[in-house]
Amino acid sequence: MSKQLTDEEAKHLMRNNADKRSRYNWFDWLDGNWHQIIRGVDYECSDKAFRNLVYLQKKNHGSIRALKIEDGFLIKKVGWECTLQSQKIG
Repeated sequence: MSKQLTDEEAKHLMRNNADKRSRYNWFDWLDGNWHQIIRGVDYECSDKAFRNLVYLQKKNHGSIRALKIEDGFLIKKVGWECTLQSQKIG
């Protein structure tokens, strides 16, 4: 029998049961707020590879905005108030 969950309950379960191969905390990063993701701290791959990973997350989170900055990216889930001009992925 299924159990209906709140968004918070589902996020908690997903974080605690995340695939161990997953390196990135997409549920926190795509919470509707802008997040600065820093190359060498938050990700080790090339900027192009990370941008592709962001693009792939649209399957799980919907459209995402990403703005390339000098040392990484600013990312935000689309659908929340946005005041910066950015590139929409998805």
